[in-house]
Amino acid sequence: MADFFEELKRRHIYRIAAAYAVVAWLLIQLYNNLTPMLKVPDWTGTLVLVLLIGGFPVALIFAWILELNASPVGEGVALNSAAAKLRGQDKSGEAVVPIQINRAHAEAGEPDAPIDAPDGPSLVVLPFANMSGDPGQDYFADGLTEDIITELSRFHHLFIISRNSAFRYKGKAVGVRQVARELNVEYDRR
Repeated sequence: MADFFEELKRRHIYRIAAAYAVVAWLLIQLYNNLTPMLKVPDWTGTLVLVLLIGGFPVALIFAWILELNASPVGEGVALNSAAAKLRGQDKSGEAVVPIQINRAHAEAGEPDAPIDAPDGPSLVVLPFANMSGDPGQDYFADGLTEDIITELSRFHHLFIISRNSAFRYKGKAVGVRQVARELNVEYDRR
């Protein structure tokens, strides 16, 4: 349980909760001062209170997921080199995206050739199939695949195959082992 509270502290959830409480209190005060002049119905006060109370857990969940920082706008957070490397940033906070190039195939004019095996585990996220029967849901399935690829690419110890390479197999009946062989994806248990 202590680890949970440490994680809350690390993610600045306490700050977000305090900021939300202050903003909610200001909104209630503003509502109380303006309602006599605007002559709004009595039920709107209950609605405002319910929305503010219901929004509190939503704000905490978003703060947890996005690791929002309650620091003032424009104030940068200086990362030490180890933390910056883990987050995929340089010391200035700019994103650093490692790019691997297979020079032998690029010089031979083979842009679609498989890349050399990475040092660590590699992964490909194949496109999800739209099983709803509604062709309009293809965008949802593709977007879900792209989001998973993006989120996994934040783990810099993993080598993630790009969206374009993975989407070559969309709608094709291809074996997983064949895809792994063609994209040189493997997992080595150490």
